[in-house]
Formats: sequence, structure tokens, C-alpha cells
Amino acid sequence: MIIDIKNLKKKNKISERVCIIGGGTVGLFLAQRLRLNNVFVTVIEAGGEKTNELKKNIYKFKKYPYYEDLTQKKFILGGTSTIGGQMIPIKKTDMLNRSYVKINAWSVTHESIARYYQIVMKLLRFKSIKQFIIIKDKKKTLKFLNKDFDYRLSTFIKDKVKNFKNFFYKQIKKDKDYIVYINSKVLRINNSKKSNAVKNIIAKSKNGNILDIETEIVIICCGAIESTKLLFIYNKKNSNFIKKQKNSLGRYFCDQLYFVCGQFYIKDWKKFILYFSPIYKYGLIHNPRLELKNKFQRENRIPSAFCQFIFNHKKNYWINLIKKLFIEKNFNYNLILLIILSIPQIIKDIYNIFYFRVLHKTVWFNIPKKISLSIVLEQLSDFKNKLFMNNKINSNELIVDWNIKKKDVNSIKLICDTFKNAWQKAELNKIAEFKIKIPDKFKLKKNSTRAHHPTSTIRVGTKKSNSVVNKDLKLWNVDNLYVCSTAVFPSSSCSNTGFILLALAARLEDHLKKNIL
Repeated sequence: MIIDIKNLKKKNKISERVCIIGGGTVGLFLAQRLRLNNVFVTVIEAGGEKTNELKKNIYKFKKYPYYEDLTQKKFILGGTSTIGGQMIPIKKTDMLNRSYVKINAWSVTHESIARYYQIVMKLLRFKSIKQFIIIKDKKKTLKFLNKDFDYRLSTFIKDKVKNFKNFFYKQIKKDKDYIVYINSKVLRINNSKKSNAVKNIIAKSKNGNILDIETEIVIICCGAIESTKLLFIYNKKNSNFIKKQKNSLGRYFCDQLYFVCGQFYIKDWKKFILYFSPIYKYGLIHNPRLELKNKFQRENRIPSAFCQFIFNHKKNYWINLIKKLFIEKNFNYNLILLIILSIPQIIKDIYNIFYFRVLHKTVWFNIPKKISLSIVLEQLSDFKNKLFMNNKINSNELIVDWNIKKKDVNSIKLICDTFKNAWQKAELNKIAEFKIKIPDKFKLKKNSTRAHHPTSTIRVGTKKSNSVVNKDLKLWNVDNLYVCSTAVFPSSSCSNTGFILLALAARLEDHLKKNIL
């Protein structure tokens, strides 16, 4: 059941077994898992069913801007799943101790998370976990990279699945014991005076309606930055009891750094598309990525990273012409003439669709305008990179104190040079010439972008002194508050964070089912 609190009374008080804060990808997935076990669930979502801008969420950058759209952050039921994304498991080596770059091992083992992969695969309608293993015939084309790179595939979620709001909509609508409150911005989380536990949550709509929820278990499932901000507010409203533990709340803030480092000048389009286009198999699109081998990382003392080919495509203008003619029934002489003139291009594209998509299972069949090489680098952990609240009275402003180090920039240059040398050594310049286009260090640092996978500000760990939540994602010293967000990742690796986060959510649901509920 979806309820907009703007349409309720001025003051509303309810009681619920489990309350999930955040109706995005993880919140809806976790709620669905709990409902399968007949647990009563309430979800609080700050946004609505359509995109909603919360302009009161002000962010301030102390030194270096994080990403500009933070100041206009949008909230919506379904969260980032409404955009979609790529799914790929984190590598086991990225969860181990990497002393050569001062990144500690995860306190949650790879094995304890990997056992939940099948649950995520089944939900996302992937055929099997083998989707993430190398497709042998494709590997042959990339043997030149075996020395320094591993070839892996990230998989795009199917259109029918990727928007979790639509995917779970029927279940939410018909299930009276599964309630989603939209347009409900959390104002505060209150502790009980008698025990170390959350007693209730206060949320408010834009028109001033209040929702007061008493609950047994609270799970914060917002994005990394929003989850951290909620804990800061929670800490402030409850006598700073989290910060008194001197843990790492808000510290080690990092992301994956994204750089476009060069361009390919194609000599043989057919071979290039066959070798490097995303793969179309089992009804899914799989994007090839060239990840740095662990040996290369150790020898050069750099974190996890990968290279990928970015295809910028021309639009098939004739498809729009045909749509106008037959669907919109826009019959006119000029339109028909344009379609007739497009017949040679139509025949060529249909042949390419059959040759590439049907025979060779590649995604792209038309010639791109431009093909670039991008590099995504795991940012090094840094205690100085942090989020914190403005100390002004009654201020809920979050300050981002974050920077990119020179070492990050140097790592990008090294990876790009390594790729170019491998490309030339394999004589692939006969297919396409690769030219590095990296500006000087200052401009590279200034113009870099982020992969929008922030992590590490609510770290999971084994000690209160170096983490915020324990291995079960429960906040230290609080009996009933859990955090399931990328903020709990001790390090980001270079994998997309969505798949591993959903596996963590399935693991948390299993823990609650066996030990709490």
C-alpha cells in the first residue's frame, strides 16, 4: 500500500515491526525479502512516485567540489533503480588486505556475501552467475591484455526489472501489511530513555503533516551520503552518543574516479565492433571491462581499476521517419521522399543487425561517431576525506570535505600508458589507432568526474574504534538500528556497487530472520 502523508492528518502515529528508511533500490528489495517471511514492514521515502527535488537538503563543499548535482539531489520511489545500472560482483582480492595501498580487509568475508548472489540473480532475472564469467570466444580477441588485465563482463539489468518501483508495484499495492509512505522526510530518530534502542521515527511532509512511527527494528537504506547525514542528525538529537565512541562516522569518504583518457581512430570497423562491442547474450547486454590484475596493482602500488570502451552513437534517423509515417500517421510528400532516399542506409543497417546482433551477438551494429577509452579508478582511503554537519545552531547543512590526490592522477596516467603499450604490442593499431588525450595533472584533477559510487563513511568493522556498524550491519551500542548502504563499504573497489549491496541486503534479511525476528 502506498500512502502520501501529504494527504493524511496533521499528526499521525503508528506502530510497526520493521521500519525501513529509504524506498530506493535496496529499501524495496529488502522490504520484499522480509514480506516473503510474513514480516510486517513500513518503508519511509522522502520522494514521491515522481521525481521530487528537496531543496532544503543543502550541501557545502569545503575544498574541492564533489559532484555538482548534489545541491539539486532528487528523490523518488525506486531510487537509482529508475535509472538502471550495471551489475557485477566485487572481486575477492578487493575485499582482502591490500597493505601496498594501505587498504584493510573487509570484516565481512567474500564467501559470506557470495552465498547470496543467487538470490540477487533470481530477482534480477539473470540466467545464472555464469553471466559474469568470461565468454570464451570473446576472450581470444583480448589475449594481448592477459599480462596486466583481466577480462570481465558487467551486466545491464533488463528494462522490465531495472525500475524497482514498477517491478514491485503490484505487490506493494495489494499487500496491506506492506506500507510505503511517500513524501516523508525523516526529521529525527529518537532513542528510548530506558534502553539503548530506537524508540520512534519522526517524518514530515512538505505541507507540514507529521508521521510518528514506533518500531522494533530500524534499517537505514538511503544512499551513502544521505545515510551518513541521518546518523549525524540521530547523533545530534541524542546527546552525541555516537561521536563519543570516537569511531569513524563521516570519515574515509571516497568514490570511484572516472576519467576519459584517449580516443580510437578506427581503420577496420567490422573487426573493432566484433572485438570490443558489448555482448548480447541470454537476452541481456554484457559490457566488457579490462580490470587490472592484482599482481599489477601490487607491483605498482595502485588500487583497483578498469578500462572500458565508450561508444558514442549516431541516431538511426530513418527509424524516427518510419515512426512518424506509420505510428503518428503523418503522411506528407517530404517525409515519404526522405524515407525513399534512406533506403540504402536502411538496407545496410538491417544487414548489420543480422550480421552483428544475430550471428555474432554483439550489441552495436551501426558505426559510432566516436569511441573513447575511459578508466575508472578506486579512490584510496583517506581519513581526512570526510562528511560533517555545520555547527551552526539548527543547521542541517552537510559539508563535504573531499579531495583527489596526486597519486590518483599518477595512477591514471600509468594505467593509460600500460594499455597503449599492450595495444601497440598486439598490433591492434592495424584495427584502430589509439591516441592518449590526457591533459596536464592540474586539469585532469579539475575535470575528473565521479562514478557516483560513494562509500566508507559508515564503515563495517570488528571494533568500535575503527568502524560504525558491526559485521551484521548493526550500529555499535544500539540494539535495533541497522544500516544497509554503500556507506558501510570499507573500500569501494572498482566494481559497480549495486550488486554487492543487494547481496548484503539479502544477508541482512537472513540474519534478521534467524536471530531477531
